[in-house]
Amino acid sequence: MEEFQRLLEAAIEGNVQKMERLGEVNPDVLCATTEEGNTCLHIASLCGHQDFCSKVLHDAGFASPFRLVSAFQDQQ
Repeated sequence: MEEFQRLLEAAIEGNVQKMERLGEVNPDVLCATTEEGNTCLHIASLCGHQDFCSKVLHDAGFASPFRLVSAFQDQQ
């Protein structure tokens, strides 16, 4: 899960370029969760990184809010 740790660091920093590089190598990492159930989106939003959040939603295929809700409902 080294990729995921680097993604979380990018989320904390608001580093969109780092997130894009990690997502290109492994797109699934964008939806990975911590033990507490947080994604990079949660972390970036808590840190106030709006550009990061918008980009990760787009890159993870959740440009539509309905797809986002559906994906999280499927996980539960």
